[in-house]
Parts: sequence; C-alpha cells; structure tokens
Amino acid sequence: MQLRLLLLLAFMVGFGINAVLASSDYAGSEACGNCHPAKLESWAESGHHSSLVDVDGEAPLYPYNYHSGDPNVPNPPIVGDVLYAWSDIDYIIGGYYRSAVFVDHEGQIISGGEDDLTAWNIWDAEWKPYHANDYAQDDCYQCHVTGIEDGETVSWAEDGVGCEACHGPDS
Repeated sequence: MQLRLLLLLAFMVGFGINAVLASSDYAGSEACGNCHPAKLESWAESGHHSSLVDVDGEAPLYPYNYHSGDPNVPNPPIVGDVLYAWSDIDYIIGGYYRSAVFVDHEGQIISGGEDDLTAWNIWDAEWKPYHANDYAQDDCYQCHVTGIEDGETVSWAEDGVGCEACHGPDS
C-alpha cells in the first residue's frame, strides 16, 4: 500500500498536479453547477466539498467556523520533536465538521505514537491521538474523494465528495 502512495506522490510532484484524473467520465462538480448553480453553491459550503482539502502552504479556509475568530484547524501537529509546518502538509482529511487529520508529502496520514496529538478535534478545540503507531492508512481516501481508482497508484477525479460521488460520473 505504501509503495502505491509513494508512486502516486512521485507522479503528482513530477507533473505538478494535485490529483490524477481517475477517469475521463468524471466532469467535476463545477461542470454540474452549469445546470444546477444553486446546488453547486450549497455543496461548496458543505462538509462534502471540504472532506479532503488541498493545502497550499497555509491553513485552509472552510465555509463554516465553529469558534468565532479562530480557524477550524489552527496549525499542523507536533509529533515527537517534529514541529510540522503547513509546507509539510499536502492535504487535510476533514477539518470542516468534527476532526482534521493531516496528510504528508508521502500521502500518509500523520499519526505518531501514543502520546502524539495528531488529530485536531474541532468540537472540543483540542488535539487528540489518531491511530497511534499506525503509519500506513490509505483506506481513508475512498470516503473523502470522488472517482477513486485503486490500481498501481491511488488516484481520483476530484478532491472531496463531489456531485458525481452520489449521482455517478457525468450524470
């Protein structure tokens, strides 16, 4: 599993793209919005849109904030002696509704040891351990992206749960 994610990362970095288009049958949620603009607007403000967020070197903005004046996700975790920066993070899984976990440049969720607080709990505004001592978890993507294909590498058509995750490709 880890090898497949490493291959995905190498491909993504080599071609400078965030996600590999899994199938030409997927048009993407923006295309759906051409005929359904109100639905697209509602979706864009939902947790579905934000279930996997591409991090571009800084804290992502979410359409809803549980703690007025503070971001939903304040900063990346500290694991042991390693203080992660936003530049070390490729994606956040979650972060909109209940919790946020962080994905590194190797495509792995940052989990750490039993004493490492690596998941941000949005409801309680505190850090908690996440899958301590378990480094390889790539099954999270299947529920947090649209159009996933699991072959030599894991690829998907769209970050987050888009229109086509429920309605099918190019419906």
